Amino acid sequence: MLPELLSLEIGSLIELLCLQALACAKLLNAKKGGQVLTPGSKPSLLIRQRSLQLWEGLQRLPGAEPLLQSPPPAGLVSFTMAGQNPDACVRWLGERNIWLRSLPEPACLRACTHISTDQDDLQRLLDQLRQL
Repeated sequence: MLPELLSLEIGSLIELLCLQALACAKLLNAKKGGQVLTPGSKPSLLIRQRSLQLWEGLQRLPGAEPLLQSPPPAGLVSFTMAGQNPDACVRWLGERNIWLRSLPEPACLRACTHISTDQDDLQRLLDQLRQL
């Protein structure tokens, strides 16, 4: 490919990615009342609050065991479910439109809370985990 065409193609791709990122930011801002995520901002605190709520919910859920012994410092909550294969749990939850991931070492599930996560999302996850 000629260098001029490659530059044009890369420039077009970058422009498209920027437009998509802007559209996503507008959607998230609209959902959360126009808040913008910055370290220490209210949305950042909201993420930590939601991860704390999930961590506390997992503490009360029979068979669930968070990997951390204290509340998570950010939006990632890793945990195990007694007697359950993490990959199988991810598939089962995905069939119910709940999206987590599994990690190989240590073998566990990982949930991620963000500014778009609300209390209903957390409750739905905990309710589904209760059914495993």
